[in-house]
Amino acid sequence: KDSLTGLLNRRGFDDAAQRLIVQARCSRKPVSALMCDIDMFKQVNDTQGHEGGDAAIRHVADIVAKALESVPDSVVGRQGGDEFAILVVGRSIRELAQFADDIRMAIESAPMTWRDEALFLTISLGVAISASEDADITSLLSRADQALYEAKKRGRNRVQVTAAADAA
Repeated sequence: KDSLTGLLNRRGFDDAAQRLIVQARCSRKPVSALMCDIDMFKQVNDTQGHEGGDAAIRHVADIVAKALESVPDSVVGRQGGDEFAILVVGRSIRELAQFADDIRMAIESAPMTWRDEALFLTISLGVAISASEDADITSLLSRADQALYEAKKRGRNRVQVTAAADAA
């Protein structure tokens, strides 16, 4: 477990994700990875200090974890810094894009309170989808991370989806 957020740490996430991938292969369901991080996080740290940055990470982690409570066959973990990874089994591209956008909007619409001040945060998300038979945690996360960078490049506070065929 990650001591700051209570989510799985990177190693815990990788272990849980690998179990989900094996399960998905057996049931021939698609596997998807989402990577997200806080937009302009350095600015939060610079203006609110590292304690404020930690509070922002906890705030986002809580919202993401709550969103996943109703999603079976999913796992979330903190990858480091302000970056989170999510793995979901059995969802279509449309369902996953909507789910990611719901998380984005939940964070955007729920300011965190820090030192009696409302701080508005946004996140960007990258989504990668692969068929269960070629699902691999490393390649899925890499594609999701590339999509995350594309979301940042296109202006932040958005979801960018890529399918397995787009990764080539």
